[in-house]
Amino acid sequence: MAKIPKSFGIKNHLGIFDKYGDPNVEKMTKFLSVSRKELAESFGFSPEQVRPERLSKAAKEKFRELAGTLEFVAEIFHGESTKALFWVKTPNPHFGGVSPREMIIRGHQRKVQSFVLAAMDARQKTS
Repeated sequence: MAKIPKSFGIKNHLGIFDKYGDPNVEKMTKFLSVSRKELAESFGFSPEQVRPERLSKAAKEKFRELAGTLEFVAEIFHGESTKALFWVKTPNPHFGGVSPREMIIRGHQRKVQSFVLAAMDARQKTS
């Protein structure tokens, strides 16, 4: 597991942050089983705008948020990436029967993020 800055408050279970705390788009696309084009378009970017060597500040921030959300999902499942992946790909009644993965692809990453953060908050209150 790679180290990321403590300021993130996130463990890097899925390895989607690099050693500088920046999101690794290729690892996110692999985890979500989507193309770079699909992921880029879900945030309103072209595939060329999300190439690792050309990642703009705006794109980096959007992908950092998504990476954090995915890492929080892994944290909820105690770092077990297979369980996190199962949750991400499984239709969820809180999202109208659509999987979190599909919500992300459709451009609704913030709804997934809100749901995950609420789950993290509830988890902390009960522990």
